[in-house]
Amino acid sequence: MDQERNIQVDEKRYNKLAETSIGFLSFMNPAVILRSHIRQLLDEYLVDIELRDSEIKKLEEFNLGECEDDEIYIPPFHITKTHLNFGNGKDRVTTSVFQIRCHPDHATFMKCILCRMHTESKYPLHFYPEGAILIDGPEKYRSILKEQNEYLFGMTTFPIYAISYEQMRILSPKLLEHRSIRRVIKTQKTEETGRWLVETTKKLEKQAKAHFDNSLMQLEEELEKIQTLTSTPNRNLTTWGATDISDLVSNIKVNHPDPKQENKKENSWVRPPRIRRIIAPHSYEVVANNEANKKTSKQNKAPPSNNSKPDENINGQDLLKEIKSMKDDIIVHCSKMFDTEANNLRKAQEEQQKKIKENEEQQKKDHKLVMTLIQQLTSTLDIIRESLAKHNSIATKNENETEDLSTPQKENIIVTQMEIDPESNKRKDNPSKIKQSLRKNTRSTSNE
Repeated sequence: MDQERNIQVDEKRYNKLAETSIGFLSFMNPAVILRSHIRQLLDEYLVDIELRDSEIKKLEEFNLGECEDDEIYIPPFHITKTHLNFGNGKDRVTTSVFQIRCHPDHATFMKCILCRMHTESKYPLHFYPEGAILIDGPEKYRSILKEQNEYLFGMTTFPIYAISYEQMRILSPKLLEHRSIRRVIKTQKTEETGRWLVETTKKLEKQAKAHFDNSLMQLEEELEKIQTLTSTPNRNLTTWGATDISDLVSNIKVNHPDPKQENKKENSWVRPPRIRRIIAPHSYEVVANNEANKKTSKQNKAPPSNNSKPDENINGQDLLKEIKSMKDDIIVHCSKMFDTEANNLRKAQEEQQKKIKENEEQQKKDHKLVMTLIQQLTSTLDIIRESLAKHNSIATKNENETEDLSTPQKENIIVTQMEIDPESNKRKDNPSKIKQSLRKNTRSTSNE
């Protein structure tokens, strides 16, 4: 594709929340550079870069929006400030960088373009893609993070004022010619007061300022033609109180140089010294056993203060005596504390034992009551069983007597039948004779 084709960057975000990191930008300070400034630079680079035919086809497949024949939409992305951590223990490295994020479907396309910008010297961009650690290895990734930290510690900036955008377009190429100046950074007050930041290193700060002054002298006539702000371009703030602030800053630089490290391996000046914590008692009743505290009994009791003068001679034996007396007082106080705590523990144990004994006695009483109730129930059941047995025996006797009375009638009846019907197999019975015989039998029983 030719560079004359119109390529536009679509800044609209997707409605979806899915996004992924495609890498980070190194050799940029997130605490100094604005994200809008980096976004503007990346947009200019993306519009200027020459796209291949395969990349153009890929963009057409994305269908990012309706456009004319000579327009192509670049996938949207955004820049965030983040902290990167890698390693464990002493090998752990942390740094702060700008991270680039986009939709997962467009990640490979954006990675390829940003990697091409990194390789081409035309674009001053240092991009490290996500996942390159699998190719380079962890040691290379750790060294890149260390380089970022070295850049952050070594970089510095100085402000310049009263320079508009049009003037900076003429001035910035001249400034970037010198090796001491890395970039010119836009600030939040660039549009109002024309304030910019010139990025350099601490070692080359003087050279950068001198080069800036020389470039202003050379381009003074061209800059005056395009001047839109009231004041002229300079390195000093022209507002009220600026001279006092600048004098103070220069005085600080002279009288307070950077502290030197005692040991190069350890950063002894990065953190404040550790404070020894003293174990204080629960109250201020423990006081050194000195004469002043014995005499003044009405005053508030507090730990002794060091009122000794620097020129005063101090006797070592007196100090040892005072230290011993303080030790004795502390030991006595601690022993009292331990005794009180031990007494409290004993009382608590005794109360627990009493409660346990009371519970055991109550359980024994309840057990006795239950056993007496069980015995009463068994005795009543035995009585009920005996009464039932007696009742059953009486009933069986009555039944036997009734059976004895009923058995002879049946025998007489059977006999009469046998007498009347000895040959029942040969002829039929005569009903009149059977009735007569039954009557006779009944009469005989009644007479008996």
